[in-house]
Amino acid sequence: MSELQQRIESAAKLRLQAEQLVADPAYSTEELSQLLQQLQQLLQLPAVEPTADFAAYLQDNLDWLQALMAKMASEKEAIATSMLELQRGKKAKRSYGQNN
Repeated sequence: MSELQQRIESAAKLRLQAEQLVADPAYSTEELSQLLQQLQQLLQLPAVEPTADFAAYLQDNLDWLQALMAKMASEKEAIATSMLELQRGKKAKRSYGQNN
């Protein structure tokens, strides 16, 4: 097995672990951070021989990271919206209680 193939498989394992982790709504951000740091270290290893395959490997992982970041940004926005609605509800309840 070539070094590139080993890197591809290692990256795929780390991505799968990260995907499984974020599938749980209460995932550990610390654990995700560790997985992503491991992936970053793997991707930053210099190419033994820069080839189109190596470039494709890097691009695939970049695409995956961008998709993960977009998903997390969307989830963050949804949580922020829910929290804002809860705060508005609490304000309305307090205001109603004070006026009655």
